[in-house]
Amino acid sequence: VVRYNCDTTRGDYEAQIWYELNRNKITLSMLGDLCKDKAVLDLGSAHWVEKTLLKQLGANSITKVDIAPAPDDGDTLKIDACDTKLPDKSYDVVICRELIEHITDPNKLLSEIYRMLKDGGYLLITTPNAYALPPDGKNHLRGYTLKGFIETIERYFKIIDKRGNIPNVFITLLPAFENGLTFVLREFKELAKIMETTSDSYYFGTNLFILAQKGMRLPNV
Repeated sequence: VVRYNCDTTRGDYEAQIWYELNRNKITLSMLGDLCKDKAVLDLGSAHWVEKTLLKQLGANSITKVDIAPAPDDGDTLKIDACDTKLPDKSYDVVICRELIEHITDPNKLLSEIYRMLKDGGYLLITTPNAYALPPDGKNHLRGYTLKGFIETIERYFKIIDKRGNIPNVFITLLPAFENGLTFVLREFKELAKIMETTSDSYYFGTNLFILAQKGMRLPNV
């Protein structure tokens, strides 16, 4: 069952569901067959949209980590993503979506991911575009601009691909959905199709997506 804050009566419910599943669509497109029959680690996996994504990866094994899993997430490890104590070089792919903005020190998170990834392994990492959703100091502790996010990831990994979700004005127009202007969602779906075909979608998205690879060199920090 698809859930968004367990409230289907919200005026923006349909828009939020589409928005979340569109993030999954982009993630799956970027990953391709990288997870097929591989060992995958998902950091921050308690949200329903993560569960929906993981079912489609075709992975041989999936380790799920979330510091605050839901009561029904019995197979999720309740540990700190920056200090997991999981084995070195044990995962082919690490997925880390909408987590790094909640971490005070991104270097702790990225160095931990680097440690757990096999040589040549892949990281799929995402964060809100700070131009669309600035940090609030409470929930989102840090914000990443277009250039800043690239520079942060490049300290540790080689960037293979980068993309953006729907245009960052989506967040601004959410009140329109709440007020019943459903045609706006239709137009955003059309815009999303256009963004799928542009190589510069990263620079316009509400969310920033990066696919990176672990090389043999040590992190540049």
